[in-house]
Amino acid sequence: MITQKKLLLIILFLNLTCKQDGWRDDLNTPNYQEIHKELLLRKTDSFSLPGKEQNREEAILNFLTNIAQSNTSVNDSILSEEEYKNFFLPHTLGTGTSLDTTPLDTYWVFFTDRRRLGLEKISNALKKSTVTRVEAEFDTRRRDYGPWISWKVNSVVLKDNKGKVSASIDQIKLVACYQKKCKVAVVSP
Repeated sequence: MITQKKLLLIILFLNLTCKQDGWRDDLNTPNYQEIHKELLLRKTDSFSLPGKEQNREEAILNFLTNIAQSNTSVNDSILSEEEYKNFFLPHTLGTGTSLDTTPLDTYWVFFTDRRRLGLEKISNALKKSTVTRVEAEFDTRRRDYGPWISWKVNSVVLKDNKGKVSASIDQIKLVACYQKKCKVAVVSP
């Protein structure tokens, strides 16, 4: 049987050796600057982001409305491939994402497959509901990626004209804003 002193020492040892903050810094990973030299060269703080959405909720509503109306992934309310690769991704390097340790070609295949599956699920959910109002719950912690301000999306609830819930969507994962223009950045199943 373990005595109380031994148990206390074990707990104290584990508590002292396990860091809660900065755990990503301790990962034994390749240097992202070596893997993504080309991507880092694209990094810029100044570019023109098309779109008109002024806040994150409006970006989500317009994104869902466009999908419901046209049933296509070509949508001005979501970051395009060019916007994502050339303007958004370079600013996320070094923040502990899977991109830090994955070559861009491999990452992009994985990312587009997950985006496609997420868009399919959203499209199927929208076939059974109407989008008139959106209530989104965001993570309280804002994520700053260079000039981008981003929020993790916890949930999205669609409501009809009477305020009745018509669908719940959890495939929208991140909304990103640049110079007061917001777009959906990450969609995943």
